Amino acid sequence: MKILIIFAGGTIGSTIKGNCISIDSGKPSILMETYRKKYGLNFEYETRTPYMVLSENNTGKNYVDLVNCIFDNIDNGYDGIIVTHGTDTLQYTSTVLTYALGNKTIPVCVVSSNYPIEHPEANGIENLRGAIRFIEQKGGKGAFVVYKNNDDIYPKIHRANRLRAGYVYTDRIDSIFDMPYGYFDNDENFVLNSNFVDFEGDFEPIGRLNIGPQCDFIYRIYPYVGMVYPRFPKTVKYVLLDSFHSGTIDTASDAALEFYDYCKQNGIKLYLTGLKNAISYEGTLKYRELGITPLYDIAPIAAYIKGWLYGKL
Repeated sequence: MKILIIFAGGTIGSTIKGNCISIDSGKPSILMETYRKKYGLNFEYETRTPYMVLSENNTGKNYVDLVNCIFDNIDNGYDGIIVTHGTDTLQYTSTVLTYALGNKTIPVCVVSSNYPIEHPEANGIENLRGAIRFIEQKGGKGAFVVYKNNDDIYPKIHRANRLRAGYVYTDRIDSIFDMPYGYFDNDENFVLNSNFVDFEGDFEPIGRLNIGPQCDFIYRIYPYVGMVYPRFPKTVKYVLLDSFHSGTIDTASDAALEFYDYCKQNGIKLYLTGLKNAISYEGTLKYRELGITPLYDIAPIAAYIKGWLYGKL
C-alpha cells in the first residue's frame, strides 16, 4: 500500500510552547515516527506540504493550493491520500475536497487532533490509524473525515461534506443527523453504516479551483433573539440564514420583515439552512411568502462551500 500524506498544519501539526500552541515545521516527521512506534509502518508513504497554518487562518487561497496539490499527485499510484488539518475549520476544508474531487476518486481522508500529539489525551494518532485502515480496506471513494470523539472506542468515518459545525467548549466532530458513513469494529475492520444516506447523490466535481481568498457574494447570518439585521455591499447575491435547532427563524418581528423585504428589493436571494425532511412549524409556512428558499438535508457549511465553489446557490 502506498499513501500520500499532505501536511497542512493545525493542532496535529503544532507543538505546545509554554501556554501557546503554534505551528511546528518538524511535526510531520514527529507525527509519523510516533505512529511507527505505536503501530509500525507496513506501507509506503510520501509527503507534501503545500502550506502549514493554524486552520482558523485558512482562506480561499489555501484551498486552491491544497486542491492543486491533490490533483498534482492523485494519479501517481497512491491507494489513498491523507490530509492533516486543524479542527477549527475542518468542516470547511473537507467540504471543499468533496466538491472539488467528487465521490469517485481514491479515498482522501482528512485527519486532525484535539491536542498536539505529545499530549496524553490527544486523539491524532488514533485518527491517523483510522484513516490508514480505511484506505487499506478500500472503505470508500471520495473525501472523508476520520475522527474519534472522547466517548468513542474507535474513530468514526464521516462523509466530508456531512459534518455539523464545531461546538464551542468541546472538540467533538459529528455528522449531521448523527449519521456517520461508517465505523470500526473491535478488530479494526471498517463497517459501512447501513443507515447512511447521501442525500445529494452524484454531482459533477469541480476539479481545480478558481476562487479568491474571500467569498464576497455569499453572506451567512446566525439567528439570535433581538438581532440587528445587516445591510450588504453590492457584491452580495445570496444570503444563507442559519436556523435555530428546530429549523426556524424569526418570521414575525418588524426587524426581520424589513430585512426580508430589503433583500427582495435589492435582488438578494435568501436561503434557509438546518432543515430536515420538510418538517414544518408555524413559522416555516411563511418562508416562501417572504422570499426565503428552504434547503433541506444539507449541512449549513456544505451549503455555503458549495455555493462558493460553484459560484451560485
